[in-house]
Amino acid sequence: DLELHCHERPHEDETQLRSKARTPTMRCAPSAASSLLPLVLAFAGGAAPAASAADPIPAGTYACPPPGDLPVILSGGPLSSPSPGALASVSLSIPSSGGVCVLSLLSIPVARSYGGREWEVRAGPFAGKVLTPTCDAGAGMCKVVLPADEETLPEGVAYALKSYGRDVVDKRTEAARFLEQTTFGPTLSSIDSLASTGSASSPDFASWVERQMDAAPATGAGL
Repeated sequence: DLELHCHERPHEDETQLRSKARTPTMRCAPSAASSLLPLVLAFAGGAAPAASAADPIPAGTYACPPPGDLPVILSGGPLSSPSPGALASVSLSIPSSGGVCVLSLLSIPVARSYGGREWEVRAGPFAGKVLTPTCDAGAGMCKVVLPADEETLPEGVAYALKSYGRDVVDKRTEAARFLEQTTFGPTLSSIDSLASTGSASSPDFASWVERQMDAAPATGAGL
C-alpha cells in the first residue's frame, strides 16, 4: 500500500492569494522509494506489471474405468495439496468403447467424453473455470486444466472419473421405442413387423420411414 505524508504549502503573496481566490496546494511524498514505481509508470502512460496467472502443474495421466467399476480418483500434484490460485494439468485418455466417461467433482459434471469423442467441458458451474481441453487424437489423450485451489478442493474432496455404459436392448424393445416416438401409438403387430426387419441387432428404421413416405395419404372419406 502507498503511504503518503502531506503538508500544506502556503502562498507567499497574500494579496495575490486574495485576488485570485486560489487555494493552498498540497505536497505529498511516498514513505518508501519503491512505492514510486506505480506513480512513475502511470505518469509515463504505462502501467504497473500485472501478476501473471499460475502456470498449470502436471498432475498425472488417468484412464476411465470400465462401466460399473468404482470411480478413479485424481490425486496427483496440486490435486492432493491445494493452494491459492493453483491449477492442475491432467491428461485423460479418450475412451475407445461406447458409453460415456464423466469427470466430476462432488457429483457435479466438469467434462465428458463419449462414443470415442474428444473430451469437452460440460455446461454448469465449471464452464467458466475450465478451458477447452487440448487433445491429440492420434495419441488418444486430452489435457484438461483444472482449478486446484483450497476453495475448490477442501479436505476430503477430489475430482473423479466414472464411466457409464449404454444398456443393451433387444430388437423388439428398440422397435417399440421407435414407434412410440414416430406414431400415435404402436400396436403389438406393428412392433413385431418392424422387429422382423433389419439386422440381428437392430430393426431397419430407414426402410420403415420410406414406406411411410410412399404410402397414400388418408383422406378421411366415408367417415
